[in-house]
Amino acid sequence: GHTDEIKQIIRLTDTSIISLSKDKTFKIWDLTTKTCKKTIMTYFEITTILKLNDNTIISLCEDGQINCWDINTGDSTQKFYNFEEYNFSHLKLIKIDDIS
Repeated sequence: GHTDEIKQIIRLTDTSIISLSKDKTFKIWDLTTKTCKKTIMTYFEITTILKLNDNTIISLCEDGQINCWDINTGDSTQKFYNFEEYNFSHLKLIKIDDIS
């Protein structure tokens, strides 16, 4: 498991969840086998994670950095910087299909 306090848990699929911890990791858990399928280590403290789709999550950091993560590889696929002046508490993700 994690080595520090768990900050957030989100459902990824019907059989998996992601847990975010103060230990600078997030873990993907298989609910069927009750095992950790993958640990993704970061070098910064993440404040929030959001599911974009079944393969991608977005992390928001205290310094304003936003990262997109491929949960299959554990790689950060995109990074955005200099968002510290924005308040993301109202952020809502929508699918591209939902845009008219």
